[in-house]
Amino acid sequence: RFDHELFNVRGLRSQGPFRLKLEHVFVELRLAPNTLRNLTMDPLSARELAGSRPIFDFIRQVTRNPGVALAVLGPPGSGKTTLLQHVALTLAANRQRRYRIRSYVPIFLFLRDYQGAITSPNPPSLGVLAESHFSTARKLPAPPEWFQRQLAAGRCLVMLDGLDEVADPEI
Repeated sequence: RFDHELFNVRGLRSQGPFRLKLEHVFVELRLAPNTLRNLTMDPLSARELAGSRPIFDFIRQVTRNPGVALAVLGPPGSGKTTLLQHVALTLAANRQRRYRIRSYVPIFLFLRDYQGAITSPNPPSLGVLAESHFSTARKLPAPPEWFQRQLAAGRCLVMLDGLDEVADPEI
């Protein structure tokens, strides 16, 4: 909650001395389902997004189907990171019932922070990355292998941000 509680105003012309809480200014985005076959690199070109729904509708659907992932695509500044922060805060504050989903341990990682580790010859597991993030960056150490056990039991919602920042177009 500490990492994502405040709305990120970097890049705005007038930042001022105010600190806005994300939950007070978040405007829910509507997402439209799509497949790789129908994917367009210009999602704003469509006048209306058919079948658009809130993110929690998709999360509910994905969590019922193990092994299925959800990718949120959009141009820079369209709110992808803020959307993930909203989901993480909702879960961390135990407010997921209003969206009719069960509780999950939110794991929200910026891929740019772990690019070296995950592209190394011997990359760490996701549980090790989460443990490292919370014990090192946040000074909130969990018991050894706690994240690994939560992941294995399906108790986590993993959100990875910034794939476009670390992707190698040559691969």
